[in-house]
Amino acid sequence: MAISSGAIWKSVLVVVAFGGLFLLYPREVVLVPEITIRVVDNKGQAVTDGEVCRRYNHYLGDGWKTTLIQTDSNGVARFYTVKRRVPRLIQSLKGLLSPLGHYYPGLAVSLKARDPKNHYVWQRVDARSDDCCPNRDHY
Repeated sequence: MAISSGAIWKSVLVVVAFGGLFLLYPREVVLVPEITIRVVDNKGQAVTDGEVCRRYNHYLGDGWKTTLIQTDSNGVARFYTVKRRVPRLIQSLKGLLSPLGHYYPGLAVSLKARDPKNHYVWQRVDARSDDCCPNRDHY
């Protein structure tokens, strides 16, 4: 029994359609991981009611986003994870698309801390999760 060429083409189209749907189906990805830091002054005292600013950019090219929060009574500032649903195709092409959009292919973050009197305390630029140590004391 021979398989007709029409059946082969239908099978190929079904496989291509399912592959396309798989690549277009969005999945949730972490754009910016959770960062918790404790801000201390040059004497090692916690900076209470200080201000910590997180600026980040990601491969989807929305531009730089900013989150500003106050430190608690222990000088701790906690930035929550930023997630988004992204089609698998875009996720897989992020390394190729990033130079065209002039943005970082992974994650770029800068953190800046100020005391309650708006004096500069600390800054970290390009704080990627693999090189930043976000759970340490900073001053």
